[in-house]
Amino acid sequence: MSALAKLGGLFTPRLRTWAVRLAKFFAGQGALQALNVLTGFLILRCLSVEDYALFGVVIGFQATLAMVVDLGFGGCIPALTGSRVDQPAIIGGYIAAARAWRRVTFCTVIPPAAVAFAFVGARQDWSWPIQAVLFGSIAATLFLEGRLAWYGAALTMQQRLGRFYRTALESSALRLLGSGVLYALGWLGAVALAFLSVLCTAWSGMRYQAQAADIVREPAQSDPEMRREMVRYLTPLIPSIIFTALQGQILVLLISFFGRTQNIAEIAALGRVGQLFVLLNAFNSVIIGPFFARLPRELLERRYLQVVLGAALFASGLVVLTHWLPEPLLWLLGPKYAHLRNELFWTMLAASTSYLAGVIWTIHSARKWIFWWGGFVYIATLTVVQVLFVVFVPLNTTRNVLIFGVTTGLAVLLIHLPTAIVGFTTASDATPTVDGSQA
Repeated sequence: MSALAKLGGLFTPRLRTWAVRLAKFFAGQGALQALNVLTGFLILRCLSVEDYALFGVVIGFQATLAMVVDLGFGGCIPALTGSRVDQPAIIGGYIAAARAWRRVTFCTVIPPAAVAFAFVGARQDWSWPIQAVLFGSIAATLFLEGRLAWYGAALTMQQRLGRFYRTALESSALRLLGSGVLYALGWLGAVALAFLSVLCTAWSGMRYQAQAADIVREPAQSDPEMRREMVRYLTPLIPSIIFTALQGQILVLLISFFGRTQNIAEIAALGRVGQLFVLLNAFNSVIIGPFFARLPRELLERRYLQVVLGAALFASGLVVLTHWLPEPLLWLLGPKYAHLRNELFWTMLAASTSYLAGVIWTIHSARKWIFWWGGFVYIATLTVVQVLFVVFVPLNTTRNVLIFGVTTGLAVLLIHLPTAIVGFTTASDATPTVDGSQA
């Protein structure tokens, strides 16, 4: 047998399936990230410091409220569907249930969110018309983006990655083109970008729904039992989801309260560095989560260690590289932010710890290691750590706010340890159940 034939024999059907799946992921996600990075840094370089500060607060509020409005109802569809991914009626039933719950959360969250946005706007001396227009764009985007989560989840569950990334790339290209047109016309600003986001979200939602039409059969009315099942699964998580939503944009929120416009713009600009982890975070949800959800118990410890150690080594390498060679990233940030050399290191360290915690959380949630005490430990520990930091460290500088982020990330990593210990201790060959016990 020739060497070429022997090499071909190594590629079993399973390996070929994984090769094709990974090729689609890296091609699609790589192109998507390239478009988003290009758009993000174009906006960063073209906007004034004042306008970028305003844009950064809008994005921060929108990201926080998106998690609170969703409350995990969209994100839990893959876990609840499990091995029934080939049944369109099951996927459609869970989408209908998530849609019903999202209506409730949206109507509950928007009024207090409007008050909070007005409070931040008043501290930064933004005019009332600007505040009203910007919050209107935030509310419209939140109302529309549910379809991205529901139908995007349906496509990734069945590994229809070609469809998934085609739609995502079309949306990103639309955003880049729109930003370029606005710049050419001299209209590029926070308000125009906010409404461009509404347009792109609406278009993406319609496209995702169309792409998933043959794999989703949604009922006219949601099933009460499916709604209750979602609540049973998410109830232990809801306090930590809300807390995590605030944590996700806490740096921007803190600097909006304690700092000046220059500090807000710097934190928002440095946040663009986090886009380096977008590909890896997408890998968590598209590849790692489904893989561990189906993984046999006897392989769990080995694969867990391999994935976590690999992620830790990669993140550490990025931190070291940023420390020794920050110039490329500073060039991307542009001349208005070229003085942030030390702050860039702290940004990368915070992003790396957050990424590693995300990898661990993806595995834990895929195995359904969801415990009542976990949410309370998470909230209590982070609250104590952050309150102590706020009391003893002034948060009116960009550097101190970034160190706050690093401290928070390290605390989250520590919190995951007891969950892993209990998860491995109670795991068996049986299928994990919603409360983390074994069926």
